[in-house]
Amino acid sequence: MAASVLGRGAVVQVGKEVTWGVAATLTNSISVTSVTAPAKSVDLQRVNTLCTGSRGKNPPVKGMTSVGGSLTTPMAYSGTGLLLEAALGAVAESGVGPYVHTYTIGDTLPSLTTEFVRGTAATAELVVGMKVNTFSLTIPNDGTPAGFTFDMVGKDSTRAAPTSPPQACSAIARDYVLLGQGGTLEFNSVTYKLLSLDLTVNNNLITDRQTIDSNTILEQQGQFVDISLAMTIEYSDDNPYDAMIAETVDDAVITLNGAGNNQIVLTLQNAQVMVVDAPVSGEGRIIESITFESSTDGTDLGLSFAVTNDDAVYSAP
Repeated sequence: MAASVLGRGAVVQVGKEVTWGVAATLTNSISVTSVTAPAKSVDLQRVNTLCTGSRGKNPPVKGMTSVGGSLTTPMAYSGTGLLLEAALGAVAESGVGPYVHTYTIGDTLPSLTTEFVRGTAATAELVVGMKVNTFSLTIPNDGTPAGFTFDMVGKDSTRAAPTSPPQACSAIARDYVLLGQGGTLEFNSVTYKLLSLDLTVNNNLITDRQTIDSNTILEQQGQFVDISLAMTIEYSDDNPYDAMIAETVDDAVITLNGAGNNQIVLTLQNAQVMVVDAPVSGEGRIIESITFESSTDGTDLGLSFAVTNDDAVYSAP
């Protein structure tokens, strides 16, 4: 009996495409804590005619092909620039060392070629035309590193032996965002000490664009982007509730400070408090849940993610 395939050694390798759906060189290796290897789904259709003479169905024929997958990686101060650009759409660079890479909402989303290596498996899944549909950032308070999750949709995939990794596992950046490196949020001149934080970006991709001349989809297109931020704090006053009732609009800013020059400034632009909930479930402290949503003012489109590090380019592995 063959040995079981193990998850250790799993990695996702990515490269930025020049043309959507045309395979790019894989340039970055991404360390993952979990991964859903892309599932290539073929919509099989049956053409049943009345002259079969029995109750048996005719064999199916190939219909539409779709590919989707996801990955979760520890949130780090470097090494994930290509994924952040793919999730938000635009990046601007400044500084002469340390360097600032600022990711914002773009009108179009770049595409990636990705290779999902399933641990000790002999084959990997190479996907072209990958775009990020949803992106989430989670910062827990249990001491584990913060995490990024990217849910993606691609054009087509092939399964073959893994390519040589751009970086060995030992060389992948591990400057992770850890508990104690920040965690306060500024909004409407009030500072909140966070217990946990969840950011969600939904690009609302149109993923079912198909014409009758092909079995694969046309390039995915983004609709209005939904951006929300949920946080928990210890309930101490009614500032969040008052801001919700007053329909206060302001930037919600979170700053995380790592070692050396590492820093992340997350700005939810034109944010409003949409939900406030502070249930009492016992004699102990009351935990308040607050949800923000952002919008555009014509200049700021809802989110800025500024990463400062020692990498001269945002796409550095």
